[in-house]
Amino acid sequence: MKDESKKVYILLSKTKTVPSNLIKLMTREPYCHTSLALDISLDEMYSFARKGVYNPFNSGFISENIEKGIFGKHKGTRCAVYELKVTSKQYDRIQQELARFKKHPDRYGYNFMGVFSVFSILRMRGNTVSSVHSSWHRC
Repeated sequence: MKDESKKVYILLSKTKTVPSNLIKLMTREPYCHTSLALDISLDEMYSFARKGVYNPFNSGFISENIEKGIFGKHKGTRCAVYELKVTSKQYDRIQQELARFKKHPDRYGYNFMGVFSVFSILRMRGNTVSSVHSSWHRC
């Protein structure tokens, strides 16, 4: 029996917020935020980012919508959407992990200052920063 493939969607974005502009300045990459969606509508996406529109330091695991929150406030957000085929088993595992994150969002945080600390250390050493990865931890 052949395992039927499913699809997940990875949205890369660059808003016009101060944190986004700082990350872009340090990485020189076109995008600085990643969200995961289970369907192409992008009505429900998941990431580690700010929990509200105005305070980037209150952050963690969040559910996003392409029309609301930061995306709604910044309608001109640059985005790229990638479709990734996964097996049914991988898709189920993604759903399990998301359910765990949704059930206990307070256990996960976004280390916003840690991202900039890494950039600073690499710059002091003369290394170039070629990509950004969300920094998160379990509390």
